Formats: sequence, structure tokens, C-alpha cells
Amino acid sequence: MNRCGDAAHRDEPGDAALTARATAGLRAAVALHAASEHTRRSVCIVADDCGLHPGICEAALRLVDLGRVQAIGCLVGGRSWAAASSALRRLPASAVDLGLHLDLTEQPLTLAPSGVGRLIAASLLRRTDADALLRELRAQLDAFEAAFGRGPAFVDGHRHVHQLPGVRDVLLDELTRRYATALPWLRSTHSARAHSHPRPGWRDAAKARVIAALGARGLDAAARRGGFAQNARLWGVYDFAAGEAAFLRRLDGWLAACGDGDLLMCHPGATRDAGDDLIDARVGEFRVLAGAAFGAVLRDRCIDVAPMSRIVRGGRHPEPT
Repeated sequence: MNRCGDAAHRDEPGDAALTARATAGLRAAVALHAASEHTRRSVCIVADDCGLHPGICEAALRLVDLGRVQAIGCLVGGRSWAAASSALRRLPASAVDLGLHLDLTEQPLTLAPSGVGRLIAASLLRRTDADALLRELRAQLDAFEAAFGRGPAFVDGHRHVHQLPGVRDVLLDELTRRYATALPWLRSTHSARAHSHPRPGWRDAAKARVIAALGARGLDAAARRGGFAQNARLWGVYDFAAGEAAFLRRLDGWLAACGDGDLLMCHPGATRDAGDDLIDARVGEFRVLAGAAFGAVLRDRCIDVAPMSRIVRGGRHPEPT
């Protein structure tokens, strides 16, 4: 864990010009709010989509080594899953949470691929096929267990599908059946209140609110009833259109506004892949997250980073708002 004023996690230089300019600018901004920003907070940073293509796994592994990522969401239907799982097996379970990033739309194992909009509509209209969802869920959990010899430390959803009304009951019932003595934590998509959402702006806050509206309250209530731990709030929602400097400013804003037990999601990729619509954003995220400027942000914002399983070990459940 890092300490205010101490050296940040091991730094890997990204864009040198970005690092020099951004660090100076961020230090000046932090100084203006020093009195209100010295409360230590424990936060987990999770890298999503590992298994989709090799560059994502490479980024996640390097960021774990740098101390910048403490949880990795695994796409067991991804085309590079076999190689990714082999590399992830070498990570100590105490250093990083490995979880199932449940994919019901793009690269599922038993379902036909479909758009997320169709699944959302079916869920909200209560027209999902529970038996088909259960088969898919069991197939993905089986694949995860086959890769690691244990259940996932957490479960969340690709495109946040785990919280949908037609999905969450099936999910929680199966997780309880399999892992009753060691339940995984679940991703809550509750975002910050609008007045506390950092700049830049209202579009990010609006997108986060839409995501939460699709099922955060219902999932949180079901999680409390079932004894599942969750993160307090979710940060990291944006339009994936920002350049590196803008993404670094977002990171600084998110971490300035976050509270103890919050989760910051990211989608880094170390190399380009022609089939990935988010590749420019992924590469930019990776360069920023691996760079010295972000190390300074973690230190100056007084953030302790840790796997969420360690943070929620006391069984904490945030109240919905």
C-alpha cells in the first residue's frame, strides 16, 4: 500500500511529455485541495475483458506487477482465453482478485451471440430464458474453475449484464449453490451522486446513472439478502473517446471523489487488435495507468489500493441511494 508523500508504486514511464506536464499540473491541483484530500481510502482498480485478445492480458499482467491493478475480470469465452488463463495462473491469489466477467452477448459459450440491447429489453420485459441463462452461467463457471482450480473471487458482467432483472436471480442462486461457504463479491454499479461526480462532466455522470438504473438497486438488495459483499460505488464510466491527457484528468477526478471501498474499473490494452472497437482507448488507458503521472495521483490523493476481497472482508454492504 502507498502512503501520502511516500514514493508511489513502481513507475513505468509512459509518454514522457504527458508525464512531465501532467504531473506538474496535477500536483498544483492537488495542493489546492490538500486539506480535504488527506483522508486515506482503500480502493480497488479492476481491469476488465481479460481473454478477449492478447494485448488485454499483457496490459493486465503488467499493471498488476506495477501495483496499479488489484482485480482482473476474465472473459472465459474470449479467443485468447487459453493463453490468458495460463499466464494468470502464475499470479498469487493474495495479490489480485481473479473474477468471472460474465458475457451473455458477445462471446458466450452456449448462447448465440446477440446485442446487449436485446438482452436488456428481454430482461426488463421478464422474457429471458432462465434455463438457457443457467446453462451458460454454469458453462462459464466450469471454465473458470477448470482454469484455476477454484471459484472466482468476484463476478460481474460484460456490459454490466449481471445486474439485469432476468439475470441476477439465476446468477445469485447458482453462486450460492456452488460457493455457499466462500461467496464471491459482486460488482455494484451504483455511481456517485451527481453533485459529487468529478469533471469532466455531465455526460459521464449521465452514462453512469443509466448503467446503475438497469439494475443496481435490485442487485444490491438481493446481494444483502444472500450475504454477498459488494463494492460501495463504481467509478470509471466514460465515453472511451478521451485522449491520454483527458483520461488522466478523469482518473484524478474519480480518485479525488471516491470513498472507502469504491471500485475503479478500467479497460487497458498493451497492443492493438484490429477486431477491437475500443482499441485506441485501451492503449491510451494502459499508457496512462502504467505511467509515473498516475503513480503520483495515487500517492497525492492518499489512495491505498488493495483487492476488493480484502477490503470487503468484514461483510460490508453499501446502502443504495
